[in-house]
Amino acid sequence: MLSETDPDLADFCAGLARLRRAMGQEPGPAAELDAVLAAVREGQRVGPLLSRLGIAPDDGEHRGPGAGVPGLRGGRGRTDLYVCPAGLCARAEERMPGGGIPRCKVHDRPLAPDDRP
Repeated sequence: MLSETDPDLADFCAGLARLRRAMGQEPGPAAELDAVLAAVREGQRVGPLLSRLGIAPDDGEHRGPGAGVPGLRGGRGRTDLYVCPAGLCARAEERMPGGGIPRCKVHDRPLAPDDRP
């Protein structure tokens, strides 16, 4: 298992459904995605595996729209923020009012309520 959080795991988890759609039903790409997912579930870091999917690892220099300001959590209430249930990535997801609890798509578990101070 990872001894610290994996900096790429949150993005991988959040984008897994899109990756599945992009890989489609073709046996080669879908099987490779399944193999990468299995390796991640066994504790391997995502970054080095991304090239198997034709994805260049994030170099940390480019931030997408809506990424927010590093170090600031935004204006959301503490009770509706959910985080990685295993503590392996930095994913933080806001639960929408009346919506279901967000899920970790890597480990297929609900995200945990954020109880960090």
